[in-house]
Amino acid sequence: MQQAGGKIDWRRVAEHAPAVGTVQGVQGTLDYLQKHLEVKIPAEASRWLGDLRPTFQERWESRLLGKRLPSPLHRMPLDFSHHLRCSRGQGMWRQLRGFPVYFRHVNNLLPGQFTSHHRARAAYWFRHWLPWYMRQVPRLLQHREVGSVGQFKGEDLRGFYPLEPYGNRLLRWSRPEATVWLTFPEGLFFKVWIDVGRLRAWSSDLSKHLQFSVDGEPLPQSCVKGKQGILTLSIALSAVADQSGRRAELSWACLPHVAAGDSRALGLPVLSVKVATVRPSKSDSTVPNEALSEVQMNPVDAS
Repeated sequence: MQQAGGKIDWRRVAEHAPAVGTVQGVQGTLDYLQKHLEVKIPAEASRWLGDLRPTFQERWESRLLGKRLPSPLHRMPLDFSHHLRCSRGQGMWRQLRGFPVYFRHVNNLLPGQFTSHHRARAAYWFRHWLPWYMRQVPRLLQHREVGSVGQFKGEDLRGFYPLEPYGNRLLRWSRPEATVWLTFPEGLFFKVWIDVGRLRAWSSDLSKHLQFSVDGEPLPQSCVKGKQGILTLSIALSAVADQSGRRAELSWACLPHVAAGDSRALGLPVLSVKVATVRPSKSDSTVPNEALSEVQMNPVDAS
């Protein structure tokens, strides 16, 4: 700008910025020049560039740049976007084949250095966390989440703190000792899923000190499993319920959880509780043994 003076064709700059995917870069550069170096930018240049809309790729890159990316695995999406930008005009197959070489050079990796450790981490993510994220899709598509703790009646909960927001969901922290009343459908064997999010991990003290009981009868530890923020309980009821269902008291006790900035004695964080019949009663011949009928516990009409 010092060399060209007032001879810069700002309209041409505005026309070419979207073509090469540098709308945000040009806008940010001119904004920096005005604020920090007191360079005078013509009003029409600011108006033309201000009317431009960044592409999806630019917005994606800007969002990634604002996050902490501590390893090459975390930076891979950003590197892939940069590679597509650098190889614009080539065929998609050629771009995909050239990305491993680009990725190795941009991260200063030796051939084969990335494969063993980071492939194992990527496999772990696909095996453990991708299913967890996929299970959130039906919840986002549903108008109301089945079994949400926000739909329980007050008399069905004992030892719980008030509702509080957790992301785009509702959460109730229980006390170290709490009880919830559930309605089990007709059947003999059931599964109960308690969604605790990722606020408490089963691999911590929960696997050793968390104890459930059904109607006062302790539930064996082997009947409780935890994975990806979901506690799965396998429950067998001695009495066969009729079609109206059977009420049962599910209680638990655990060591208090300490959260930063929270002075409460916290137990389990509960987002939703679901019950499903694994084996129906023998008298019910219309339902096969493998049937899995998920039901909602004591919902209250949200309206």
